[in-house]
Order: sequence, then structure tokens, then C-alpha cells
Amino acid sequence: MYDAGFGISFNTELKIVGQFAVTGEFGWNHWKGNSDFPGSKISDTNVFDLLIGGKIGLWLIYLEARTGYYFGGVNEFVVIPAVGLRLGKFDLNLGYPC
Repeated sequence: MYDAGFGISFNTELKIVGQFAVTGEFGWNHWKGNSDFPGSKISDTNVFDLLIGGKIGLWLIYLEARTGYYFGGVNEFVVIPAVGLRLGKFDLNLGYPC
């Protein structure tokens, strides 16, 4: 497994109706390898993502669900529920890949 890391993403949002929008994301992530088991070493990895999703706004807070594919160091289909806070043109977003 991997420890926490960091990344950069480029996002787009298309408002559909009211507070509902469709989202798209392309990103790069770097995760540090975890070696919890003696004698094992998992290397750090770089992963790219390509995701689409839906977002519904609730005043400054929004709920979002994204789905797509991680590729590169990890090749995996993912679903990411998220919650976020919109601050002007910036978003603070917390999601967890399942």
C-alpha cells in the first residue's frame, strides 16, 4: 500500500441545472511507498487520473462523486465520494478513493 502523497489536478465544471454540475478531472499524484512489513519495500509511485463525476451545491459546501481510472504506477478503476468547500474561484476538496 501507499502512504499519503500530493498531486496536481486540472478540473472543469459544466453547470446543468440549478446547483447540479458535471465535472471532469485530469491529474497527477505522487504517493510514497509504505513498508510496514519487515523485508518488504514498496517504491514511491506517480499516478495519473482521468475522472468524470457529478456535483451538487449546498450553499458554500458541495457533495461530489467521481469515477474513472488511475493509470501509470497503479492501474485501477476508482469511485471517489467527496465533500468540498467553495471559496470564490477556489475549491477545498476532500475525497477518498474506493
